[in-house]
Amino acid sequence: MSIISLLKSDSYKFSHIGMFVPNTKLVYSHLTPRTNMFLKQMYPDIPNTVITFGMQYVVRSIVEDWNETFFSKPWESILEEIYSLLGPHLSYQSTTELDNFKQLHELGYLPIHVKALPEGIEVPLNIPVLTIKNTHDDFFWFTNQLEPIIINQIYRPMTVATIGRMFAKLRNKYFDLTCEDNDPFRDFALHDFSFRGHSGWESAMMASMALSLYTKGTDTVVGLHGMKHYYDATETCYSLSATEHSVTSQGILWYANMATNFLAQEDLEDILAIYPEFKSISYLEELRTIVYTSQDMYGKRLTLDEMQLLQGELINLYRLLAIEYPTGMLAYVIDTFNTYNFANKIVPLLKDVILRREGKFILRPDSGVPEEVVLGLDKTVSAYIDNLPNGSLYRNCDISYYKDDKGESHQLVKTEITYNVNDYVKGIIKSLADTFGTTTNSKGYQELPPQIGLVYGDGINYEAMSKIYQGLEAKGYAVNCICMAMGAWVLSGSITRDSLGFAIKASQTKIGDIYQPVYKQPIADSFKKSPPGFLSVTNIAGRIMCIPNVTEYQEKGGMLRTILLDGKFSNQHTYDELREEIKALI
Repeated sequence: MSIISLLKSDSYKFSHIGMFVPNTKLVYSHLTPRTNMFLKQMYPDIPNTVITFGMQYVVRSIVEDWNETFFSKPWESILEEIYSLLGPHLSYQSTTELDNFKQLHELGYLPIHVKALPEGIEVPLNIPVLTIKNTHDDFFWFTNQLEPIIINQIYRPMTVATIGRMFAKLRNKYFDLTCEDNDPFRDFALHDFSFRGHSGWESAMMASMALSLYTKGTDTVVGLHGMKHYYDATETCYSLSATEHSVTSQGILWYANMATNFLAQEDLEDILAIYPEFKSISYLEELRTIVYTSQDMYGKRLTLDEMQLLQGELINLYRLLAIEYPTGMLAYVIDTFNTYNFANKIVPLLKDVILRREGKFILRPDSGVPEEVVLGLDKTVSAYIDNLPNGSLYRNCDISYYKDDKGESHQLVKTEITYNVNDYVKGIIKSLADTFGTTTNSKGYQELPPQIGLVYGDGINYEAMSKIYQGLEAKGYAVNCICMAMGAWVLSGSITRDSLGFAIKASQTKIGDIYQPVYKQPIADSFKKSPPGFLSVTNIAGRIMCIPNVTEYQEKGGMLRTILLDGKFSNQHTYDELREEIKALI
């Protein structure tokens, strides 16, 4: 059941109609991002500006909501529902205390005039990005009745658009430095993995719309709806076929038994009868050769359990690469059991299968410190071992060792230690380069074959992305080898209304025929100071500024443009246009 739109407000707003000076006819307010002091804690280099985005979404969604849940329904049914909630909540004595909403219902539309700055531009902090006023004298109280919902819906898209620019500029810096100028992967090097971490689907949609100004990759499907519905997008975003741990772990454990059948040299027709998903004897012949090879290479170096898991994953991945997804992009989580065994043992065995595919196979390491997993460590294996505490068990090239209390290492029989220090020190990108080789592009950086790459989707933030890009460049790799997928901490958990200090404040009122400017100037908090009167946002010699106390005629000019007037939209953007315009900012 949809909640009635007028309930999407703060309790104290309902009493304000009687608190304005009698004979008030106009309330004119502005929405302003006032400070980025909290964002600077996470992004020290962020400029004191915002990227305007989301005002069109806000007015369209508000109008749709009021039309659907308020104006299109009989007043009697609305009154019954809202009075059952607000009556006891606000100690109303009778339903007449909601007569102002009855009058609004009879009017049949939202009597407001909303103006906004163009979207997709860079604006200094403390510049109003939107103004709102009533267009009917009887509804002066309604202007700020909408304050809670406007702020609730605008802070996330505008904040994500603002920080998204930081990520996009970082991406462009390293693509410009290390990749060919026309590299098509640039548009897909950022990706949105954040849906499940948002407070609701609408929050996810807002963030996805904002981040997707800078990228064409997302897994947040509701964002596609937002781009098309609120911004009339003709092109939205793209994703790919991808595993998760439920399907990889099931496949690995199930097909471990199949490896046992291969090694027992059972007839391939019998194996195909048990596992018909492998389609034909020719696939099984190739796969059995690969499994035999794994046994010859690692059977004496790994424990039985490790070998079963390795071969189970080898078979599971072969099925996906060769049979289920022989073309197109396929992403596969590689940390279900052993990230390093996957990169250094399984992938080399499937090298030919990967290279013959018409598409890209993308490894997704999903655990550990991102920059260490991707890049390895800036030290030698011996230095890493020297730093291990005495008493440590470790492996080096699949040989197990014990480091005694004197710091001396002793070789052991097989242990349950599951990663090799040499693989950990080397890092995944070097493992892939060793397996597949690289080519040198025109800028002198090494590129992996187009059939292989990485995506990191756990723990990616601005700092981690910076370290990975810096490390790849320092090691001589082009950054088109990896996609950075951001989760809910970046696009939701670290973002609140206070990230950019959003506030709506009245600046002009009219009492009878007399204009009365209003403002605030708290002595204890100067950043909360607000301007008085009608406002004009003006670009003077390239500097955007807000001029207060202008005349009503002067307010009609400037950069603020009407986007909503009495329920009718104007000066609307398309998403395709915004994407083109935003390129100038990155």
